[in-house]
Amino acid sequence: MDEGRHMITVNEDWSDLEEVYRKLEADPVLAESIAAENARMMQLLSEDSISCYILESLKCFKDVAQYEVEHPTLHATLDYFVLSRMKPSPHLTGLALNG
Repeated sequence: MDEGRHMITVNEDWSDLEEVYRKLEADPVLAESIAAENARMMQLLSEDSISCYILESLKCFKDVAQYEVEHPTLHATLDYFVLSRMKPSPHLTGLALNG
């Protein structure tokens, strides 16, 4: 995370908090851009995004693994296994998922 892009820091003792606050109030474009970057960052860190990242990482690892992995007796794909354990996204609530 970058100073001025994702966050604004203050002194450990908070002695400059009012100064930083006034700076952000005086520059609403900066304050709004920091808020927008944080919203974007939180989307990247959502449970669904992290699950997708882990799934893709496991697929890549499978392709470069130097040893043979013993496959479980369950005949489900890795995609199905990971996705079936994800919590439903709020925007998908009420939709029927075909499996």
